[in-house]
Amino acid sequence: MKKAFRAIDDGIGYFENLVSILTLFAICAIAFWQVVLRYAVHKSIPWSEEIIGALMVVMALVGAARGIRVKAHTEIEGLANHMPRPVGMGLRAITSVITLVFLLLVTYSCYVLFERAGVGGLKTPYLRIQYSYIYSTMVLGSALMVYEFVKIMKKRILGLYKAPDQEEEVGVL
Repeated sequence: MKKAFRAIDDGIGYFENLVSILTLFAICAIAFWQVVLRYAVHKSIPWSEEIIGALMVVMALVGAARGIRVKAHTEIEGLANHMPRPVGMGLRAITSVITLVFLLLVTYSCYVLFERAGVGGLKTPYLRIQYSYIYSTMVLGSALMVYEFVKIMKKRILGLYKAPDQEEEVGVL
């Protein structure tokens, strides 16, 4: 069972990495091409802003989930680390629950937005893509953040979740 969960988790991590890299590359390529056309030909791509905006939403939310996975988010633990262990654990538990509730509210809000956009059938002006497709990526990204946060909650509460620069480097000369 652990092996299956690990394989699924590795697949999710691969997906987060791939989506983050591809969306960043696509944003840079489209923006670069837009600048070249604007200054060389004096014409622009009318749909570039729609695509870049949608890709930025995907990159931000999936990238935030990836940030939780690779411990890239800033955490202020000074107070909790200087308290007696039970008090520090209690403080970290409270902040973890608050963070989880916030992430769940974000996921729910994204779902409501997705649902409302699907009912209205709203489409983007140039490409005629339904906004519900764009908003579905918001639901996916925020759900991935919830997944990644729940995965680290126990270690975080116990004070075992450390940023890469705080971990002991073993075997480094």
